Amino acid sequence: MSNANLKAITTGTAVAKRPDNFPAMLEAYKGEIARALPRHLQPDTMARIALTCFRMNPKLSECQPASVFAAVIQASQLGLRPGLMGECYLIPYKQQCTLQLGYQGLLELVRRSGLVDSIGAYLVHERDKYEVHFGTDPGVVHEPCLDGDPGAVRFGYAVAKLKGGGTHVEVMTLAEIHRIRERSQNVRNAKKYGSQTPWDTDFDEMARKTLIRRICKYLPKSNELATALALDDAAGRNAQVLNVSDAIANTFVPPAIDMDASSGEQPNPPQDLAAHKLALDNAGDAEAAQLVLDQARSDDSLTAEDHKQLAEHFRARWEQ
Repeated sequence: MSNANLKAITTGTAVAKRPDNFPAMLEAYKGEIARALPRHLQPDTMARIALTCFRMNPKLSECQPASVFAAVIQASQLGLRPGLMGECYLIPYKQQCTLQLGYQGLLELVRRSGLVDSIGAYLVHERDKYEVHFGTDPGVVHEPCLDGDPGAVRFGYAVAKLKGGGTHVEVMTLAEIHRIRERSQNVRNAKKYGSQTPWDTDFDEMARKTLIRRICKYLPKSNELATALALDDAAGRNAQVLNVSDAIANTFVPPAIDMDASSGEQPNPPQDLAAHKLALDNAGDAEAAQLVLDQARSDDSLTAEDHKQLAEHFRARWEQ
């Protein structure tokens, strides 16, 4: 896009054709994905995986394209691949796409932090042999039953060996795991509408993810892991509102836990003018900055003066 076209867009004297669907947006702004990705992932691979996820879930096409793109950028910032790898998922909720972490994604972020030597989560069944110790020498002795049906799940535990020595163990009873499940807004909505959630289709993986989340509270965390946990918590409350500005600037802030009394849902948090300016500064090129500016125009929390400042900030930063 030429500087002349960009100037015409920001001043309102002309309207340039911009991507109006997710596949086109993915192709047009692939450079933004490349800038967000860590070295071990390639932008073409990430774009192909994201497009596959989009085509496999028709409901994603009903979401606002920018929200799907924001989720992909945020996944790229975390270095996680959405979809079949089990690291994270693009989940539609009404007209918004939410980014939800998988069990494998949490493990990847913990291991990548370099602060933990090893980590794992396990479910103990009725026919397994086990001992649980607390006190001054806490731990779990567990011999899984490998011959036939192991029986129902009794409890679960997560164990992490810390860098430099030491081991931390967290044990959760089946009742505790179920209480976490019942607090999920997704599960509540599924019961209301008679649909299923991953808790119904993949209980073991969701239980292990719950165990990893529990132990992560007590482990040293990287910035990536802290952001991922906040994103996943907000997604579980159906309160995750990702936008392109936050995704590009990697400045996601979890919404408050207080729920809107009339609907029971978390209202969309207003975006701060400074956050939009930061996203404009961090955009990799003029086209990506234009995308940020476009989305800012739909932010009702900004005043006319705010929008004027953003347009001026865009011109000062990106017009040559």
